[in-house]
Amino acid sequence: MFLCRLTIPLKNHLSLPSGSFFNFEVSGRLVGVQTNTVQGEIIYSYSDSLSWLNEQSGLRAEVSAKKRDKQDKILKVYFSELGLLQKGYVQPNRFTIVDLYFEEKSISSFTEERHKEKQKIWVEQCLEYFVSHYLEVGCDNDIPKISLSDVPVVTLYVSERYEFTKEVVSGDFKFHQNQFNWYETEKSGHLKDNFSEQWCRLLQGKLGSNEPVPIYNQLLMDAKRQSFYYNNQELSIVLCESAFETFVVQKLLSYCNAKGILEIGTGKGKNRKSIPVGDCVEHKNISELLSAVCEVSGDNVKAGTDHLEWTNHAYNVRNKIIHRGKKGHTKTEAEKAFFVVNKYMCLIRDTLRL
Repeated sequence: MFLCRLTIPLKNHLSLPSGSFFNFEVSGRLVGVQTNTVQGEIIYSYSDSLSWLNEQSGLRAEVSAKKRDKQDKILKVYFSELGLLQKGYVQPNRFTIVDLYFEEKSISSFTEERHKEKQKIWVEQCLEYFVSHYLEVGCDNDIPKISLSDVPVVTLYVSERYEFTKEVVSGDFKFHQNQFNWYETEKSGHLKDNFSEQWCRLLQGKLGSNEPVPIYNQLLMDAKRQSFYYNNQELSIVLCESAFETFVVQKLLSYCNAKGILEIGTGKGKNRKSIPVGDCVEHKNISELLSAVCEVSGDNVKAGTDHLEWTNHAYNVRNKIIHRGKKGHTKTEAEKAFFVVNKYMCLIRDTLRL
């Protein structure tokens, strides 16, 4: 057995005293986390050169903040008649270094390709578990979910002679390797294509509408972000379904208001009755709301494949996550939920088009 120490430099600062040690279990394995704080700087350069940092002439400014009678510099700005162009600014910052401790039977999990993907997922689960509970206690509003895609290099140290319990971690650690490129570079944002002219026109149309981005679209954007960037497939699926239900409610309300519809018929036969639109959208579940869409539009949106695919790949999957705590969903499942939700939303949009 080996004791591994994976040193992960975060680009964020956790408000924990240096040397703090915590322990927990992930997938039945004991994990130790020790945090340390280092002082550094973030450089934002609007030039492909950093020579402006060493220039003796030019305009400079410093921004400070006061906390508990202490004045701290939080920004150093370098600018000219062109503003920040060809120059930039420097933000003094504190960073947290996380040392992740865990045992391995073999260190091949970091070197053999067939093991590396599984190891990446497990390490990120450890980070997610730790940071999620940190945020639950500290309620920091400037800490995003930590992703290994934010860390270009992590360093592995190993020890064959060690002590590792919930109270103690020690060993004769020796450098083993630097781990590069934990995730494919497509997630870095460097490979994004520019908007086409058509997309630019679409953006201008959105800007000219003087309308905020609808809540359901914000939820969909976050769903994509959770799957693609943070690898949180369960939350992505839940957000997709929340976006869909929000969309149905808002489109149904808008349609009824525009058409002067005050009540919606529900039920069949002797149980059929009419209820106010407001009561319908407030108290009915999503299946009943879709029936309301059929009622007011005269089109049976629940009869086609769009409804069936949404039921199987979004609604039922979301319910298993929420009500049964099911985990282990894949990126493919999250993408499928995103796709079927968007497809069904298009059908309902066209059905309730004013």
